[in-house]
Amino acid sequence: MKNTMVRIRQEEEKDFAKIYDLVEEAFKTAKVSDGDEQDFVDRLRAGDHYIPELAFVAEESDRLVGHIMLTRCRVMMKEGFFDALLLAPLAVVLEYRNRGVGADLVKEALRSAKEKGHKAVFLTGDPVYYGRFGFKSVANYGIGCAEEIPLEYVLACELIPGSLEHVDGKLSWE
Repeated sequence: MKNTMVRIRQEEEKDFAKIYDLVEEAFKTAKVSDGDEQDFVDRLRAGDHYIPELAFVAEESDRLVGHIMLTRCRVMMKEGFFDALLLAPLAVVLEYRNRGVGADLVKEALRSAKEKGHKAVFLTGDPVYYGRFGFKSVANYGIGCAEEIPLEYVLACELIPGSLEHVDGKLSWE
C-alpha cells in the first residue's frame, strides 16, 4: 500500500545524524548487509564524490523513513574513463518497506540525475528489485567491476539510451 504522507526532499546537513541512525536501523533488517552501510554513507559524503543535490530523504511527520544518494564513480577504460554515478545505499526503515517509499526515492534520484545531465547510474543490489527501474547487469554492457562482487549484482542503468554502448572497462567507486 502506497503512503501518500511521505515526502521526498534533498538531504540537509541537519539531517546527517538522523540519516546515520536511519541507515543503521534499516540495514539491521535488510536481506544483505555488512553492518557498515551507515559509515559508508558518511565516507561517501566526506569525499569529493559527494553530490549534495543528488542525496534524498523520505520523511513523514518530521521522521526520516528512507534515504538514497548518488555519488560520482567512473568506469576506468584503456584510454581514459567514463564518468557516471553510484547509487548507494538505498535505505528504508522496516515498517515503511513495501509501501513505495524505496521506489519513490529511486525514481526521484534517477529523474534528478538525468535532469542534471548525467548519463548512467551503477549500483550493487538485487537485480529483480532494481530491474523495474531499468537496471541490468554490467555484463550486458561488457563492463567489469574493480571490486570482487558477482557481476549479476553489479547493475547499470542508462539515463541516456546508448550512453554505455562504447564503454568498456572496470567500474570503480573509490
